[in-house]
Amino acid sequence: MNIPQRESLLLHLAARCPLNYVVSWEEEVVVRFLRKHSDKLFEMIMLWSITEGLREPEEHVTQVNLPGPFEMLDAIGKNTDKVLYILLDFHPYMLDSRVLRKLRDVYHRLQASGSCLVITAPKLEIPMELEKEMGVFHFPLPGIKAIQQIYQQIEQGVANNDKLSIDLTQDEKNALMEAGLGLTEKELKNVFAKALVRDRKLDIGDIDVVLDEKRQIIEKSGYLEYYATDNDFASIGGLENLKSWLKLRADVVGSKAKDSGLPTPKGVLITGIPGTGKSLAAKAIASEWRWPLLRLDVGKLFGGIVGSSEENTRKTIAIAEAVAPAILWVDEIEKGFTGVMSGGDSGASARVFSTFLTWLQEKRSSIFFVATANNISLLPPEFLRKGRFDEIFFVDLPDAAERAAILKIHLGRQRQEVDKDLDLTELVKASAGFTGAELEQIVISSVYTAFVANSAISTEILRREIAATFPLSKTMKEDIDGMRQWAQFRARSASTQDSANVTGDADARWKTL
Repeated sequence: MNIPQRESLLLHLAARCPLNYVVSWEEEVVVRFLRKHSDKLFEMIMLWSITEGLREPEEHVTQVNLPGPFEMLDAIGKNTDKVLYILLDFHPYMLDSRVLRKLRDVYHRLQASGSCLVITAPKLEIPMELEKEMGVFHFPLPGIKAIQQIYQQIEQGVANNDKLSIDLTQDEKNALMEAGLGLTEKELKNVFAKALVRDRKLDIGDIDVVLDEKRQIIEKSGYLEYYATDNDFASIGGLENLKSWLKLRADVVGSKAKDSGLPTPKGVLITGIPGTGKSLAAKAIASEWRWPLLRLDVGKLFGGIVGSSEENTRKTIAIAEAVAPAILWVDEIEKGFTGVMSGGDSGASARVFSTFLTWLQEKRSSIFFVATANNISLLPPEFLRKGRFDEIFFVDLPDAAERAAILKIHLGRQRQEVDKDLDLTELVKASAGFTGAELEQIVISSVYTAFVANSAISTEILRREIAATFPLSKTMKEDIDGMRQWAQFRARSASTQDSANVTGDADARWKTL
């Protein structure tokens, strides 16, 4: 049974373990927690920072020539009272060999006096010499209960101000609070205040304000890209099996499902023919679920220093989990891990890949991992087994009904009344074997042609563009046949389609599973 980090820290202090390190962005929360729960363990609490020296928490020192970290540790070593010392942002000073040696000397004196020392900082930096003596604790960001308390404070403030209002149902309140997961107390209070300042009320639209706050956190990381999208399932022609599967999971990621003990969905691997809407599906999930979409470029993880790639991967995962719930998307994942099978990059790809595999298997956070791949055969088999993903979907060439839907979507964006102006049946028949991306480009090319001719888009213009295009189904027929053959008994079809209607080939080998 795992002991929560805060309780574990209190056990360490009660056991008089001298050196402790708390990793947290919120030093105020750490100090407040220690003051509340350690008053019976120690005679007094002392706070230290480089700007105000060693003082009681209520004091604020303004003198100029304050003792440095070495002198502060020397004073601690001479004190025989049972004191809890809280050192703020002390980690850079442990790089000084004198301070490090002094800290090791003080360790034994703290043991003798029954005192304890707690370092708190946003990141973990412990010298090798102290790894065996230092206890490490990670304080999590505010959970849903803490966010509820902050929200209640906001509600009370709004109730006392007749110029402000809240227009939220209970489900919308829950959605707004869940969107705040991954923010600190300060960030939560600031983002709620920002939402109120914007239009003098809190409503469901303010989820976008919260997500914008998360976007800033993500952009500072350098490894992840916050991918804004307004694509939803309505913007995808076809892929009904995949959309139905995802809509079902949309209910599972809600608070009611979590309260019932249902596990958060792990993720999905979408493979198939290039240009068939795999990336579009990833974007649509984020839009439908109202979760931030984080795009990871695996190439950015690989650094020049040995071991830095694995550390970059761990940081990236930590950032993603900090802003959860979120969609983590890796596009064309097989290209990011090309060195896994060959070992041609001194094993860096294999080590990063192993870190990802472990995280996918063991993650408990509300991160839905979406990977897309064109050539799935380049991925190691251990990546594909159950437990890494909830499901593997194969996206084939669109059938007649899907091509009709795709053409309607793209022609609709060009303000064309399809049923009135165009012979959709003829266009669908002529475009057998075309991908969604190819159909989109045909519509765009037709728009250019019609513009130059100073006319509207016509069936004839579209038909000529189709006739002039050589689709992937012809130029890469052998590769596509290989993809279909691989997927026939290894993946779930993303569509409910008749393969004989896809390419016009009655002997097509792909069959809907």
